[in-house]
Amino acid sequence: MTAKVDKELDRNRGRVRYDMTERVIKSVRLFTRALDDKFKAVVSQTRIVLERALAKKEAGEKFTGAATAEIQKQLAQVERVKQDLVQLQKSVKLVKSAGEPMASVERLR
Repeated sequence: MTAKVDKELDRNRGRVRYDMTERVIKSVRLFTRALDDKFKAVVSQTRIVLERALAKKEAGEKFTGAATAEIQKQLAQVERVKQDLVQLQKSVKLVKSAGEPMASVERLR
């Protein structure tokens, strides 16, 4: 009986090997395709995220630039007001040192 089983196994061995090889190749092909699809999806999503991040960065830089310009404009205005106040303070000191009444300060304006 074992001789008959050995003979049948020997006879079917090539067919079984071929069948197993084809199944493995098919599985590898399907797995490779699925892995490739997932990899492409990850790359695509990563690209989208990076593009969004870059757009937000650029928008932030534009906002920062505009805000900086506005702050510089306001700072220049504050500097002008400061200079006017310093000038007014000097005028008041001059008037006081000259002994003139404070009403003459109004004339300086």
